[in-house]
Amino acid sequence: MQTKTVKILFTVSLFMLAGSGVSFFIGHQRALKVAQVEASAIDMFASQPGDNWKYLGAILLLVALASAFAAIRIWFQERKDAEQVTHIVIN
Repeated sequence: MQTKTVKILFTVSLFMLAGSGVSFFIGHQRALKVAQVEASAIDMFASQPGDNWKYLGAILLLVALASAFAAIRIWFQERKDAEQVTHIVIN
């Protein structure tokens, strides 16, 4: 028995996971479109084209995982509570 909260959290997690994948893909495509030049030691830490999209994708991935784990934890807690109520009613 899943509550509305668990379903919403799982749905939000799936959408954020999809958004994360799209963001990584866009960042990768933007990085490929730029001509590759020889990078010097100074340019090593400079932002590359598409990096912001990849950072956004990483943040979305972390938030999606956190909400998925929260949904799983709530779901297990509800199952545990439901089993305790069932045992009380049966006994």
